[in-house]
Amino acid sequence: MEPAPLTAANERQRLALLRDLALIDRPSDRAFQDLTALCARLFDVPYAMICFLDGQQVHCRATVGCEPFTVPRSQSFCQHLQETALPLQVEDARHDVRFAGLRVVKGEPNIRYYLGAPLRTAEGLMLGSLCLFDSAPRAALSQDRLLGLQQLAALASQHIELLRTEAFWDPVTQLPNGQRFIEDAEGLIRAGTPVVAVAADLFAQSYLNDFIKAMGQAHFDGLQRAIKQHLRRLLPAEQPLYRLGPARFGFLLHDTDEAAQQALLERLQQELTGVLDYNGIPIQTRLGLGVMSLTDDHPTDWLRALIATADDARAEMRGCRHFDPQHDAAYRRAFALLSALPQALRADDQLSLVYQPRIDLATGRCHSVEALLRWQHPHLGPIGPAEFIPLAEKTALITALSRWVMQQAIGQAYAWQREGRGLGVAINISAHDLNDPDFTEHTTDLLQRYPVNPRRLELEVTENALLGDVALIHRQLAALRELGIGIAIDDFGTGYNNLSHLRELPADTIKIDRSFVRELTHRTKDRLIVSSLIELSHQLGFRITAEGIETAEALASLLAMGCDEGQGFWIGKPMAEPELQAWLLVQQPDLQRSTRRAPVFQLFDNTAKH
Repeated sequence: MEPAPLTAANERQRLALLRDLALIDRPSDRAFQDLTALCARLFDVPYAMICFLDGQQVHCRATVGCEPFTVPRSQSFCQHLQETALPLQVEDARHDVRFAGLRVVKGEPNIRYYLGAPLRTAEGLMLGSLCLFDSAPRAALSQDRLLGLQQLAALASQHIELLRTEAFWDPVTQLPNGQRFIEDAEGLIRAGTPVVAVAADLFAQSYLNDFIKAMGQAHFDGLQRAIKQHLRRLLPAEQPLYRLGPARFGFLLHDTDEAAQQALLERLQQELTGVLDYNGIPIQTRLGLGVMSLTDDHPTDWLRALIATADDARAEMRGCRHFDPQHDAAYRRAFALLSALPQALRADDQLSLVYQPRIDLATGRCHSVEALLRWQHPHLGPIGPAEFIPLAEKTALITALSRWVMQQAIGQAYAWQREGRGLGVAINISAHDLNDPDFTEHTTDLLQRYPVNPRRLELEVTENALLGDVALIHRQLAALRELGIGIAIDDFGTGYNNLSHLRELPADTIKIDRSFVRELTHRTKDRLIVSSLIELSHQLGFRITAEGIETAEALASLLAMGCDEGQGFWIGKPMAEPELQAWLLVQQPDLQRSTRRAPVFQLFDNTAKH
C-alpha cells in the first residue's frame, strides 16, 4: 500500500479513523498480541510491539518484553516511516543523527537496534507501525528478512481492515459496531479496568419507520451520520463511539471519576433532548440514556440489558436510567414467557378459558358470561393475562392466541346451545384483531364449524382499539354485526373517546370501567359520571354493563341509576365451566331475590365521603 500524500485533510482523516477504530484505547487485541509474539521469536529480539500514532504521541501496544507505554511523536522512530512503504532498520541508534538524541535512546529502554514497518490502510493512511528493537546494536538484516517483516506488517494491516468490515464495523456511519463494543468492554473488564457502558437511544422505532417511509433510506442513513457528528462534538475528543443500532449509539467510560461521568451524562441529556437539525429539517429527538457499571455484577448478555435500559429511559421520558437488576429480571421473565407461549398454544393442558357471570340487574338472571383466558405454566405456575397478553400483542403470537380464544369460546357457546342452555358468551378482542383484514373471515369460518346462533356471541373491544385503521375497523365491525354478533365497547371512560363519539361507535353495549364503579358509593363525582353516562347511552340506544361490582351497595346504586347489566366478584368470580354450572344452580336464585329487594340509595348525597 503506497503512502498517502501528507496533507492536512489526510491527517484529519487518519486521526478520525484511528479514533473511530479505537485502536489506541482498545484493550489488548489478541491478534496483535499473537503477531508481536511471533515477530519476537522469528527475529530473536527481546522487544516487539505495535504502535499507533495520534496527533501528538505514539502509543505502543501489544508489547512483548515491556509494558505498554507512550512517547511524544517527535521523540519516536515511527515518524520517519510516514513517507515510506518500506521497513526502517537502524543498526545502532547512537550513531544515527536522526535518532541519537531521542529519549528512548539516551535513556530507558536504551534502544540501540530498531526495525520497523508501517501499518497502512487500503487508502495508504499510516495508522502505526510494527516495530522490533534491542538494547544492543545489531548487524543489518538481509533484504529477504526485511521482506518477511513487511509481510508480517501487512498481516497487521489486514487485521485493521477486518475491523472495518461488517463483522466489527458499521458501513453507514463508519463506526465500530455492537460486536466490537462488547469485545472492547470485556477486554477492559479482563484487564481489571473499571468501566461504565452507556447506550444512547434517540428515537422510538415507530418514529424511525415513519421517517424512512417519508424520507427514504438515503436520508435515514444521512440522519445516522448527522447524529454521529453531533455526538462527536459532545464527547471528549479521544472517546471512541460505537453504533449499536438505528439511532442508537454507545460508548465506554473508564478511568473517569464519577463526577466527570455525571457531568457528561447531564450534558448529553441537555444537548440531545429537543430538536436536532438535519439538512435544515428539524427532527424531534426523545433521548434515553442507559448506564451500566460493568465492574459490578452484571448479566452475561449485558448489551441487551443496557439497550433495554436506554429504551426504557426514552419511553418513560426520564432522560437517563441506570441499570436495575430487578427491572432486568422482569425483562428476562417476559422473554421466557414469550418463548414458552408457542408451546402453550400447542399443548392441551396449559391454556384454558374461565367464565365470569354477567347478570341482568333488574331480574338477577345470568344470561351471558365473559370468557377470560388463563395460562397454567408447567414450571412458573399460573400466569395472569395482564402479564402475558400485552407481551403477545408485541409479536405475531397475538394472532394465534386470539384465534385460539375465539375457537374455544365459540365452541363452548355451541356446546351450551346443543345442551339447551341459554348462555351467551362475550369474547375480548384486541386492536390487532380489528386491524387484521382476515379477522371477520376467520370468525365466519368458525361459525360454520360451530353453528351457534351469532346472537349468543358478543365481541368486546376497548376504546383505544378503535384508533387504528378507522375505515377497516368500522368495516369489520359492521360485517360482524350483520352476522348477528353483538359489539361491546369495553373499559369505557378510560380511553381517548369522549361522549360526543358515542353516537358514532359501531356498538350495541357500553361497558363502564371498574375504576368508576369501585368508589361509586363514596365519590359524588363518580356517581355523577356514571349516572350521566347511563342516561345518555340509553338515549342513544345502547345497553349499559357495569364491571367491577364488588359490593351489594354498588349493585344497588347501579340498579337505581337504571344500569342494565353488571358483573364483578360480588356477583360471581371467573370460573371454569363445571364450576360455572354449579354456580348457576346455587347462586343465581339468590341473586334474583337480592336484586329485587335491593335498597335504593340516595344518589347525590352531598355529605358522602369522597
